[in-house]
Amino acid sequence: MTIKTKLETLLQKANAKTKKNDSTLSAAIQNLIYGYSDNSPSISYEWDETAEVLRGTFNGEWTEIPNDCFYKNALLSLTELPSSLITIGDYAFYSCYSLALTELPSSLISIGNGAFYDCSKLALTKMPDHITDIGDRAFRSCSKMILTELPDSIISIGYETFRYCTGLTLTELSTNLKVLGTFAFGNCDNLMLSKLPNGVVDIGNKAFCFCPKITLNRIPSSVQRIGDEAFAGCSGLTNITFEAIVKNMYLTVFSNCPNLTIIRVPWPEGAVSGAPWGAANATIIYDYTNKEEN
Repeated sequence: MTIKTKLETLLQKANAKTKKNDSTLSAAIQNLIYGYSDNSPSISYEWDETAEVLRGTFNGEWTEIPNDCFYKNALLSLTELPSSLITIGDYAFYSCYSLALTELPSSLISIGNGAFYDCSKLALTKMPDHITDIGDRAFRSCSKMILTELPDSIISIGYETFRYCTGLTLTELSTNLKVLGTFAFGNCDNLMLSKLPNGVVDIGNKAFCFCPKITLNRIPSSVQRIGDEAFAGCSGLTNITFEAIVKNMYLTVFSNCPNLTIIRVPWPEGAVSGAPWGAANATIIYDYTNKEEN
């Protein structure tokens, strides 16, 4: 059996297990065998018969991993990325099920849309200190990620960036964070967020939906918008105090939050429509000014 035939058979098995059969299989095989190369830099491979993975080694100075470079290469196994790396392109490692990196290069600044989407073995413990740009769905469904903090260089988290990252146990977010996109942390079962950064401005639709372990009790005065079902299904919420008026707030912000029983707001009744904003069991305390929790 040739290596190409063996790879094709194993890739078909991998795709079958995840129910993701598609027409890109042959292209994935070619990438696995030959890798991305424009003469320099390049990547070389060695077949691991025991583990049934293809172990890759980067050669030369890589500053960028191009868009779709290792797209759906289910058997690609890397222990590290080049230390010179600055940018990882869109969908560069999409559905690389065998990728089990535990860290990213400190030189990295930008991670593209869907770059590590569905890399179910990715086990990152931290982000590079100077990362500024993380694309939509960059880490969606990376269930083995165990980040405990995010660098302060991050100011925006996009659409579904960390959705279904069930291993995340973050208690705080980047201090400079301004925007949380739709489903930014949706369905992160073990997210243990206890507060939001003081500068956050926009909390997108379903940003924290079905995150049962978050225990926020304050909405900072910087917040100007809270989207549809932003905290839906957050059963860990028990009381919330708003530090300032939020004019743009959807009717269902706190839907399916059965344990949320008190919402304190500094505005008069009727100033913000839609109360209790989906919190069916909550009592609203209007014109609240005491900064200390009862």
